[in-house]
Amino acid sequence: ARIKVPVMLAHGGRDRRVPIVHAQQFRSAAENAGVKVEWVLYGDEYHGFYLPAAEADYWERMDKFLKRAMSDTTP
Repeated sequence: ARIKVPVMLAHGGRDRRVPIVHAQQFRSAAENAGVKVEWVLYGDEYHGFYLPAAEADYWERMDKFLKRAMSDTTP
């Protein structure tokens, strides 16, 4: 509830270290608190992103997310 900035949340569908339910609960709580959440699930990835297509997609999304977030918060 204390988060006041946009959040990008990316999760690997096969992650065994951080169960997907944790990411889903965080996403739900953040959205309920009015936080803008960009969510992406890479179904074939684990705790890190290693597939070239997933890595490229993640960094492209992160670039766009940061540009939007920076422009939304700049006075």
